[in-house]
Amino acid sequence: MEIFRLFGSIFINTDAASQSISATTEKAQSFSEKLSGGFKTVGENATKLGAKMSLGITTPLTLLGKKAIDTAADFEYSMSEVGAISGATGEDFAALRAKAEEMGRSTKFSASESAEALKYMAMAGWDTSDMLDGLEGVLNLAAASGEDLGTTSDIVTDALTALGLSASDSGHFADVLATAASSANTDVGKMGETFKYVAPIAGTFGYTAEDLSLAIGLMGNASIKSSQAGTTLRSSLTRLSGTNEAVMDTMVSLGLATAETAQVLDNGKIQNAQEKVANKTIDMEKAQIKYNEAVNKYGAESSQAQTAALNLEKSQNNLQSALNDLETAYQGNIEVQGYNNALMFKSDGTSRSLRDVIIDLREKFSTLSEEEQVNAAAVLFGQEAMSGMLAVINASDEDFNNLVNALDNADGAAKEMAATMSDNLKGRLTELNSQVEGLMIQFVDLVMP
Repeated sequence: MEIFRLFGSIFINTDAASQSISATTEKAQSFSEKLSGGFKTVGENATKLGAKMSLGITTPLTLLGKKAIDTAADFEYSMSEVGAISGATGEDFAALRAKAEEMGRSTKFSASESAEALKYMAMAGWDTSDMLDGLEGVLNLAAASGEDLGTTSDIVTDALTALGLSASDSGHFADVLATAASSANTDVGKMGETFKYVAPIAGTFGYTAEDLSLAIGLMGNASIKSSQAGTTLRSSLTRLSGTNEAVMDTMVSLGLATAETAQVLDNGKIQNAQEKVANKTIDMEKAQIKYNEAVNKYGAESSQAQTAALNLEKSQNNLQSALNDLETAYQGNIEVQGYNNALMFKSDGTSRSLRDVIIDLREKFSTLSEEEQVNAAAVLFGQEAMSGMLAVINASDEDFNNLVNALDNADGAAKEMAATMSDNLKGRLTELNSQVEGLMIQFVDLVMP
């Protein structure tokens, strides 16, 4: 209201000054008709003074009015885009407009910038209620991170959708991202790139923003960021939850999974073994008859009897071998029928939390030598992703616990960081500009139809 009092004061004072100038000019002209020369000059000077005052006061007011109208027009246009994209009309549209103006008064972002953020939310398919709930969180995150408002809005809307979260979660999501960016070697823009690649599969598993940010932050500390971090997580989660035999066997060896086996009988193999036993039995019986004949005919110590004895022993061994094969055939083969992936899933088939997955990997890998870690990581995560996952697995306990504690207590972080970022001369001037824009919009609303 102060600016309106100023406008009124300026207009009143200008009118008074003009009236005084006119009166003085009229008197001067009257006297100049009677007295040649002197007062004519006074009248001319007074006219010049009026022209100067018009330039000094009326012209700035005209420019200020034009600026106010242009500002209000830009805001109206942005809000029209919001209405066109979202389909909001009537009370819904009025509520969105009021929210944009409120944010212009209470944050570093102007009403027009807030309207631009609403446009991105509308493009993401958010309804009026979603946009009203989510706007403040997006603005706080943008202010805290220093990221472009449009980029920040894209990050929040896209990630929330991919993770299966709602607009009402945007404030908490903003707090988590702001905390991760301030507690690890990454930033909101780079985290947004990571989310593009990993958020859809993470949403399928029901992973939380905190746990994803934990993995992203630990990789960021090892200079693995943006799309590289996203593809690392996406590839690793896909391999760990799949059915690749080499991956599963490695997980079994690490105690992260168990194999389900079954005794499988091969009927054809059993039949062949039975036929072999029958044939070797006949061979042995023939060898026994020949031995008996040799002993009876030539005596037990004869060379004929000795040769027959050797043939008998050989046939007996062949028969025993055939009997062993038959026994093996009856035992069948122990074959793997499937795996219980205890790392990624609970007994009921639902997903375990990403944090539990990371903790288990850190525990099992801590018992391996460096060579064993490299070999296991190459199988479990693949050559491209192993470096990023090893950064998460081998992060120090101090770094791990500090980041966990920060993320678990993130609520309010974005707003607090935004306030800190604005607690300086530049920040206050930015806020002042936003508030002045709000006054201009209000002024035009009052004086325009």
